Amino acid sequence: MEKKVSLFSEKQWKYLGKLYRMTPREIQVAMLTCKGFNNNEISKALKIKHGTVKTHLRNVYRRVRVNNKILLLLKFVEDIN
Repeated sequence: MEKKVSLFSEKQWKYLGKLYRMTPREIQVAMLTCKGFNNNEISKALKIKHGTVKTHLRNVYRRVRVNNKILLLLKFVEDIN
C-alpha cells in the first residue's frame, strides 16, 4: 500500500514541522498526503477515522495557509528550496 515516492527527507520534514508548528500526527498526515495517499489510504495507514484525517488536513492547511493538497505540496517545495 505504501507509495515509495517521497520528495522530502526526514530532516526536511522536521524542518517543515517546526516551521509550521505541526503536531507529530499532522506531520504524518502531511507526509502521506505528499506521497500521494488519498484520505481513505491515510486513515487505514494510520489506523484513524476518515473524519480525523480530514480534521488533521484542515489544520495543516490552516497552518500553511493553503486550501488544497497540490498547493500544500508546492508550498512545502518552495519552503525547502
